[in-house]
Amino acid sequence: MSKTQGDTTMAVLRAIGENIPGAIMFALDREYRYIYFNPRHEGVMRAIWGADIRLGLSMLEVIKASADREKARVNFDRALAGEAFTVVEAYGDEALQRNYWENVYAPVRGEDGAAIGVFVQVKDVTTEKRNEALVAEHRAELERMVAARTAELEEKIALIQAISAPIIQVWDGVLVVPLVGTLDERRGERVTDDVLAAIQQFQTREVLLDITGMRSVDESAAHRLLQTISATRLLGAGCAVVGVSPEVARTLVGIDAPLSGVPTYGTLRDGLRAALRRMAFEVVRRGR
Repeated sequence: MSKTQGDTTMAVLRAIGENIPGAIMFALDREYRYIYFNPRHEGVMRAIWGADIRLGLSMLEVIKASADREKARVNFDRALAGEAFTVVEAYGDEALQRNYWENVYAPVRGEDGAAIGVFVQVKDVTTEKRNEALVAEHRAELERMVAARTAELEEKIALIQAISAPIIQVWDGVLVVPLVGTLDERRGERVTDDVLAAIQQFQTREVLLDITGMRSVDESAAHRLLQTISATRLLGAGCAVVGVSPEVARTLVGIDAPLSGVPTYGTLRDGLRAALRRMAFEVVRRGR
């Protein structure tokens, strides 16, 4: 590059660097020495490193923190190798001022096209980065709150499901399963699994499904009751439905629920009395 061209280039840089509002700019040669900087960059270097810079001074000598110095050298070498790129990184003495900077690197090329230096345009993005960090922190806190609330709700749901179908051994060989609320598919499967496990655990001979607390018994609920009854019988235990109100009875008849052949009783007392009679009959029959 001729002296005239170099002077023209410097004049252009000065015009840009000194007249564009907020512009922070500098240029280095291949030895990382200043060949240009505008007043705002000079002020930045004084603020974050406590240094007074001058043309011909190596910028790496000004950067006191070794990690920052190595980071800058790597970036300068990328630009000197011909790469143009942008990075956002933190620089500055912790004891003075450490900010986030958006640095736009570009190679300065000679007449033969080879990189003879590096030009850097800098923007202070500390506020944006801190706002991003605050947003990320708030988002993480919100996610933690949602996760905690979800876990709490799931725990409560599990507790409700557990206590809504407790299995009670009211007599040797007799279990009562009170059903409360609705009997959806998931809960129906849980009830069946729990009843089958209890039959094996307590060597149960009679199971009473108490539907007194169910809000409604539609066709799907009746089908799930029948599944539990069928599974119970496969393990050799008898099964009856108790707590059948007149309204539920009419509903079951109206939907033609496939519960014919299943013992049903209006109250738990009636169902328990019948279960004990069946057990006594079995004992007598086996004793003969």
